[in-house]
Amino acid sequence: MRFRREEAEGSVFASPPSADADEGSKMPRLFSGKAGPFGLHWASMAVSFTLPMAIYTLTACRTVYWGDTGEFLVAAIGLGIPHSPGTPLYPLLGRVFSLLPLAGTVLWVNLMSAFFASVSALLVYFIVLHASLARESTSRSCAIAGGLVASLVWAFTNSLWSYSTVAEVYTLQLAFVCGLTLIGLKLHLPKGSNLSLLPLFFFLFGLSLTNNITVLLLAFAFAVLIWRPFFALGAKWKTLVLFLFVLGLTPYLYMPLRSIHNPAIDWGNPETTSQFMWVLTAREFSRNMLGLKYALTGGIFKAFMIYLKLLLSDISTAGLVLSIIGAVSLFLTSKRILLFFALMYVINLAYSFAFGADLELEAYLLPSLLVLVVLLGMGAARLVSFGRKRFGLLIFAVVLLTPLTMLISRYEERDLKGNSYAEETGNGLISSIDEGAPFFTENTVDLFTALYVQSIKGVRPDVPLIYLPYLKYEWYREQVAQRFGMDIPQNEVRLIELMQAKGAYYTPLDKITIPYNLLIPDGIRFKVVSDSLTSDLISASDSRMASIDFDRETKDYDTRRHFAMIHSYLGEYFFLGGRSDLSSREYHRAAEIMPKNSEIQLNLAIALERSGRLDEAFSAYQRCFSLGGNRLRILKGLGKVSLKQENAAAARDYLLKAASLDVTDAFIFYNLGLAHLKMGDFRAAAKANLKAIELKPLFPEVHVNLGISYLNMGQLPQAVAHLRKAISADSVHIPAYINLAQVYVFMDSLETAMAVLEAGAAGAASSRDLRMIEGKLMELRELSKSLDKK
Repeated sequence: MRFRREEAEGSVFASPPSADADEGSKMPRLFSGKAGPFGLHWASMAVSFTLPMAIYTLTACRTVYWGDTGEFLVAAIGLGIPHSPGTPLYPLLGRVFSLLPLAGTVLWVNLMSAFFASVSALLVYFIVLHASLARESTSRSCAIAGGLVASLVWAFTNSLWSYSTVAEVYTLQLAFVCGLTLIGLKLHLPKGSNLSLLPLFFFLFGLSLTNNITVLLLAFAFAVLIWRPFFALGAKWKTLVLFLFVLGLTPYLYMPLRSIHNPAIDWGNPETTSQFMWVLTAREFSRNMLGLKYALTGGIFKAFMIYLKLLLSDISTAGLVLSIIGAVSLFLTSKRILLFFALMYVINLAYSFAFGADLELEAYLLPSLLVLVVLLGMGAARLVSFGRKRFGLLIFAVVLLTPLTMLISRYEERDLKGNSYAEETGNGLISSIDEGAPFFTENTVDLFTALYVQSIKGVRPDVPLIYLPYLKYEWYREQVAQRFGMDIPQNEVRLIELMQAKGAYYTPLDKITIPYNLLIPDGIRFKVVSDSLTSDLISASDSRMASIDFDRETKDYDTRRHFAMIHSYLGEYFFLGGRSDLSSREYHRAAEIMPKNSEIQLNLAIALERSGRLDEAFSAYQRCFSLGGNRLRILKGLGKVSLKQENAAAARDYLLKAASLDVTDAFIFYNLGLAHLKMGDFRAAAKANLKAIELKPLFPEVHVNLGISYLNMGQLPQAVAHLRKAISADSVHIPAYINLAQVYVFMDSLETAMAVLEAGAAGAASSRDLRMIEGKLMELRELSKSLDKK
């Protein structure tokens, strides 16, 4: 579509030209009934909004939920400042919703997400409608059918539905993205366009950035649709639209103005320019960018597999096929619109993968999912049009079964109406804390659930809630000092001393970072004390845990994941403390909650192996393997367990596969050499052990195994050399002394053999070692006496 510049000139207050008067056009107005049969169009509009809104209302959480919802509820009801990049529009709108009558304040804030999700579903209907009717051969009825299908598929995807029933920013973000997309299409399409929508577009674009600044990344995609209309405008109109864009950004003024009053949530304390920019640019999260997190979580391939799994869970294989049909249809209709959707998809996908937030990947991927759903709707419209009048209605009915099936099959899992586990957890974290004791956590979920019950429910307002990772920031330490009267030292040792002195409570994120010997388990948390672990303390902790632990039959994934995580870090705690029995018990409970989690199964296998329950450990390793867990760690584990089970051949096979995956792990080659030794293959054992020595020269156990290998091959000087290297590496390594003495016996040097054992006895580190070496020494003395008699 081309505009003559002179058409856009004139007074800044004059309306730009419009093509809406074209009565012969198939393109509807933005909310016109001319898109098809009057009743069908308006009925589809009504269903697109009211059905999702009704379902979301029925399944909405009535209290706090996991993730950041506690923070957003406190920020909305108490007008606070949520985490970077600030999202000032959300608490402002949330506060308005919280004041509505008839329902409680918390429910209304949760229903705000439902409302904007339903708005986005309605807008998806219009997007598909407009994009489909760009193709001259597509009838209005087919376009309406495709729009309705896409709207309901979008509404009942797992990803959108999960954020539509709790307090979160994503549904508002998507309502903006859908609205901007629809306006962009109106500005681009040659019929029914209206340049007066440009000021609205720029205002909404600016406003959208105050809810979620990542919408800025989609500017390149939106430019494909609006750059021609924008440059067709005169200077006065350009000034107006840029002014409206800046006007849309004004909610950011809320952040410094509100921060001055020190609300309960005051993230980043953005009262100064530097702190405002720190929050706005989300500098705290920059370490997660550029794939750094993938080095810890399995790389880009694992991220892609997570994405593929989420995608098929959301729209299924059939939906993906419809999306491909829609993309082909759009390619034949308008390559510019296809380029717009392709850019939106690729940019969002690249950002999501670069950020690398595995647990929230579905939230970041929502705009790219939106693209696929729109294409799905266009594919559905095209499929219905193939059926013509005879089969079109039947095809539409079949395609409509997709979102209806999604609704029915996912309702129970997405129903959070009676889910109060997060609130109960928040109560459990702080309600029974000793008077004057602070609560430290490395976990924002625990922080926000505790903050919710404290700020909204009035539970234990005296307990200082402190987020450990942020103590590195000066603004946060100042905030803690101002609110709780606690001067937090930056030195880690002094911080732990302070936690001990105050009898603090603590919860980790995934790994315990405080020395385990300073912790005592206390239900779903730890108490920081210098005390010994007793049966009474374990029993009291178990009892407190049982009162908070959840119904194992719940369908809600996030609830199961949270409690599995609690049992997992309790398993880690007992493992570090040498209590493999209790460690395997906790990992077993975590595995019962999430039986398909490969990491939990792997930890369970390691704990079972450590406690000597080898058959169970072997089974756990195999389950982990079937779940697609870390193949290298599983093969190493299976190899070690097989060695302990005296199945050397199986151990060799597993360890050879592990060695093919990692040629830099000395322990793989050490265990492989041990397997060959047990099988009597001394040359293979020597080869594996030499590789281990190459990787780790000071490895006494490997030198001992090499000595044994060379001894059995009759290469006695090499055996002596490696056994002496073992003693040099570890002067109290008793097996080295015993085997070296054995070599000297074969060399007919009993005196040297006894001297070696006497040197070993002098340096024995334990009574057990001393008894073992003295026994061997006694045997040699008896042998010497018998030889003397002869």
